[in-house]
Amino acid sequence: MPETPQPQPTHTPKSPPPAGMEPLPARSEPPPAGTEPPPARTEPPHAGAGERASLTAFLQYQRETLAMKCAGLTAGQLKERAVPPSDMSLLGLVRHLAEVERSWFGNVLNQEAARADRTGRVPGERADFDVADADPDEAFAVWHAECARSRAVVDGLDSLDHTVDFRGDAYSLRYVLTHMIEEYARHNGHADLLRERIDGATGE
Repeated sequence: MPETPQPQPTHTPKSPPPAGMEPLPARSEPPPAGTEPPPARTEPPHAGAGERASLTAFLQYQRETLAMKCAGLTAGQLKERAVPPSDMSLLGLVRHLAEVERSWFGNVLNQEAARADRTGRVPGERADFDVADADPDEAFAVWHAECARSRAVVDGLDSLDHTVDFRGDAYSLRYVLTHMIEEYARHNGHADLLRERIDGATGE
């Protein structure tokens, strides 16, 4: 797994954090995570769209693909490590990608100083894939909230060339969007294998 960059902000943003950064409200009596109908995916534009519209559309499509891969499963199935000896699970991927969203859009692009909420059972180890005691409803709520925050950060930047300094290196909005498409696409390949091993479901 790539290391999630740790925040060492080098400057204070000139503008306040974008709107929409508040946590999503808790649902009352939520259905079990993963049991909702498969979400509809929005096909990225095939032609006529600019670079920014294409990048943001492809990233959102990848997010919706992960949600689709998790739909219709029980909590136990979401936690299942279906491709041994890997410790990956669908729920672990959701938790991991929530942290990746927070890191790249919050800590890097928005220069926040938030750290990961979870620590591993072994000091210093990441806990994204340690899902034995994880609450799927909470994990999905956190992921959806982080995705909403990420979209708000992107909407608040006026150019793909917007660049920030993070730990002595420069990152543009264009780079972050492209990297996140790669990150989701790679993990959605893992999700394909996990889902097929769990219940035989295949395809996009």
